[in-house]
Amino acid sequence: MSQLLRVQDLNAGYGAIHVLFDINLECDQGQAVAIVGPNGSGKTTFLNSIFRLADIFSGRVVLDGKEIQREKAHRITSYGIGYLRQEGNVFPGLTVEENLKMGAFNLPGKEVKERMDEVLSLIKPVEVFLRRTAGTLSGGEREMVALAAALMCRPKLLLLDEPTSGLSPIASAQIAELVKNLKDKTHLSMLVIEQNLKIMFDIVDKCYLLVSGRMIFSGQPEELQSDRELMRTYLGLS
Repeated sequence: MSQLLRVQDLNAGYGAIHVLFDINLECDQGQAVAIVGPNGSGKTTFLNSIFRLADIFSGRVVLDGKEIQREKAHRITSYGIGYLRQEGNVFPGLTVEENLKMGAFNLPGKEVKERMDEVLSLIKPVEVFLRRTAGTLSGGEREMVALAAALMCRPKLLLLDEPTSGLSPIASAQIAELVKNLKDKTHLSMLVIEQNLKIMFDIVDKCYLLVSGRMIFSGQPEELQSDRELMRTYLGLS
């Protein structure tokens, strides 16, 4: 597999607040990579840095051979990055169809319908409520819409920030199955933050453990699971 994303010696945060220190990470084409760690360790800030919603103080972010760490946030989508944020990921006053079209703002108008058909073939449940207003949907349904909207830009890399957060066990399982099928069918590269480790370990190929803004482990999910000290100390599991 060829490398899609390389993050090198990244230092980032917000204004004068330094959150991430000398972060290094790699993600290959078609690979799903998890970033795990305790609450407040900087996981969301890392995804925000990739998407240029956080301030990068130093370091490099290279996507498909191009440095993007100096790009403006509004241009990042055009380079092939989709972002499913944990909060505020749908426009509640718009219909589901309008939400999907908003996700395709970087595409030529003539391609939007074609891309919507492609996305709906991958996230089939969304087609049922295309005409409904997003604010009337359940939490799980809104998350499906947000996932579909994030796919509309034809991303090379999809950022997922806690896609099952706050959902019922049934809805969480549905979202996890959609993400797994998406990876298997499209070979889309992903960076995933997910507190439900059972779900995450079933999806990802590689794990990074982030603690207090520093990466302290990288390896396959099985390696992390077998390290009882790391699992107990930082993830609260025996």
